[in-house]
Amino acid sequence: MKTTPDLDLTQTLAISRRRFMGFGAALMGGAIAERTFAALPGPLEPLSQAPAATAGAWRRLKQRLSGELIRHGQFGYTRLSTPNNQRYRHIKPAGIAVCTNAEDVATCLRWCQEENMPLATRGGGHSYAGYSSTHGLLISLSSLGGSTYDASSGRVTIGGGMLNGALYKAL
Repeated sequence: MKTTPDLDLTQTLAISRRRFMGFGAALMGGAIAERTFAALPGPLEPLSQAPAATAGAWRRLKQRLSGELIRHGQFGYTRLSTPNNQRYRHIKPAGIAVCTNAEDVATCLRWCQEENMPLATRGGGHSYAGYSSTHGLLISLSSLGGSTYDASSGRVTIGGGMLNGALYKAL
């Protein structure tokens, strides 16, 4: 009678404690994160409608800015209004101020206060938590991505719209 060697299933199906713990941690971490973050409301839940500001108020803001004011339906609105985190893609700003200097940012802040308009800033990158999305005025800092280096003090100054890749390259 011919016999076959016994298969050692412990070797075939062997998994080390380290691998088992790693797989378990990854699965649990994913499950916990999904449950935790799915249960939390986003910081900016959809509103029934965009905040109201008169056409005259938007005109005044546009006149005060050196940069552009872009409203829904204008060229560039879709590209600038869409956040990198698609969870917040349904949150559409009433207007987008593309600021070219610090004075534009200050003007936007004053205008939002005067008009009781919610605001958010977007530096060019993204906010995983959705804090760079709003139904009010989106203050885009994407044009403020420059950097300067002062050799005498060793100080580097970077603009609010600078992306990490550009910063690393500059440094």
